[in-house]
Amino acid sequence: MKLTEFNLDPDKLSELEKFLFVLVEEDVDLCRKVSNGNPILDEYIDDAIKVSQDEEFLKEYNKELAEQEKNDAIYSEGKEKGIYIQQRRTAIEMLKRKINKKIVHECTNLPMEEIEMIIKIINDKDLLAKFGLL
Repeated sequence: MKLTEFNLDPDKLSELEKFLFVLVEEDVDLCRKVSNGNPILDEYIDDAIKVSQDEEFLKEYNKELAEQEKNDAIYSEGKEKGIYIQQRRTAIEMLKRKINKKIVHECTNLPMEEIEMIIKIINDKDLLAKFGLL
């Protein structure tokens, strides 16, 4: 539901509802209507207009936005990697306990090829000994 679908009668909105609306709405005319002459909200709207036209501010804002998007991507990548590592650890523990590989696949969502590889590693005593895992 869009914000404009709500009843925007300024007399029926609380001051908090007006503030929250003006805070998120991009339509200046609609914000002025909701503000209904409230000097604090009108000042906020005026400031928002000034800021949106300030090239230096927009440059810095876009720089920060790009940095945030980069950080979000790094976080998402790390989160996915952590989930994958835990899936592998879970698969290894299940396979060590001789749980059927199809069940391991269903529980971990790891590809069957990877589960087969883990089984080969678990069964390779020389490899395990080489890495001190025996």
